[in-house]
Amino acid sequence: QLGASGGQVRLKSLPLPAMVLDKLDPTKQRKVALALLDDNRTEPMTAAIELAIKLLSNIVSAPENEKFRTVRTTNLKIRDSLWSIRGGKQLLLSAGFKEVGDTIVMEDPLDVERIQSVVQGARELLDARLQGEAMAKVKHAQQVRLAQEAAADERQNMMLGISDDAATRREPGWTAKVASAAAKGGTAITTATDIGAAGR
Repeated sequence: QLGASGGQVRLKSLPLPAMVLDKLDPTKQRKVALALLDDNRTEPMTAAIELAIKLLSNIVSAPENEKFRTVRTTNLKIRDSLWSIRGGKQLLLSAGFKEVGDTIVMEDPLDVERIQSVVQGARELLDARLQGEAMAKVKHAQQVRLAQEAAADERQNMMLGISDDAATRREPGWTAKVASAAAKGGTAITTATDIGAAGR
């Protein structure tokens, strides 16, 4: 849900249609799009963000070039990398694109600041995801290393124990320890008869 203060957005419902997204201000549109994108796996999310950044950066670098401001949604790369995942379409619409048939068009007046905010937000989302996964891999590797070191220490201690025991057995006068009852010539096993509890 979207708070009145414009705080962090976490969406688990179906992607919002364009007519609903249009009713939000640009900042909230961007937050909705990024929240939807964040629900994807890293690989498709990365492909979507990189393509969106390329499309938007082309417009900022050459705003007078009309071919950059019209994108066919039937294009295979656009369809597979943006239109087929959560938030891909919404990310471009949040930058100012409008749906016109099977295309999206960036109409005048061009809001460069709005576009740059979407690009920056998308980059930050991708960087955070990749950094988080990298840190998780490092942590996992550390845990594996510590577990291996602990296992190696345990094996070493076991081998030292075996070695010490073998050395002790070779010492003059060493005798095996036996149960006290057996050492006295008795039996080390207590039976029911021993305590007078045998059945009659």
